[in-house]
Amino acid sequence: MVAGIVDDLRNGYLDDIRDDIDKGGGGSGQGKIKIYTTPRPAKGVAITSQTLIGTPLFGNPSASNAAAGVLTFNAFTDDSSADNTGVGVWARATDSDDDFVMDLAVGKQFTLDGDTTSASAVVDGISDTSLIDVGMEVTGTGIPAGTTVDSVDSGVQITLSQNATAIGTSALTYTTPDADLLFNDNSFSAGGIISISSGSITAGNA
Repeated sequence: MVAGIVDDLRNGYLDDIRDDIDKGGGGSGQGKIKIYTTPRPAKGVAITSQTLIGTPLFGNPSASNAAAGVLTFNAFTDDSSADNTGVGVWARATDSDDDFVMDLAVGKQFTLDGDTTSASAVVDGISDTSLIDVGMEVTGTGIPAGTTVDSVDSGVQITLSQNATAIGTSALTYTTPDADLLFNDNSFSAGGIISISSGSITAGNA
């Protein structure tokens, strides 16, 4: 059974997360999002072998009060010069004093045009498949629910886990499954800008 929880409790839980992000007194008072390479440690465990890629900041305050079980974050501050080159796999949210708040999975979400054929799992005519990973979720016109990338066949073609139901060229969205923090590309270069445009947390409910 999945519990149905009153919004006041869901909002209170989310506001507690917000308050933890905002409670530090260090620097600008802004909480931090520290993006790291693999391997991801156990929740809250001290970071040892991971490489820090960069540190965008939460706003100050990080968010207004939650509403209807959703905490919507205020504008973030970019990391204008990434510390290292690497693929972001996970991130640690802390307050401004670097005290642990929560760990997040990092992934990608982007949209590319592709040509689909009804009753075929092949998508071709893609401008560049280099960002696409096997296992990414795919949504768009003519794509059945639950479809993922089965294989990346070439620089312009992929094969899906299910056949498309429509023919034509359309914008398909690719998303890393189970990722909490999504970027157009989670491969970052030292000295580059790391930007988070928006974000929110939803407290689940039946």
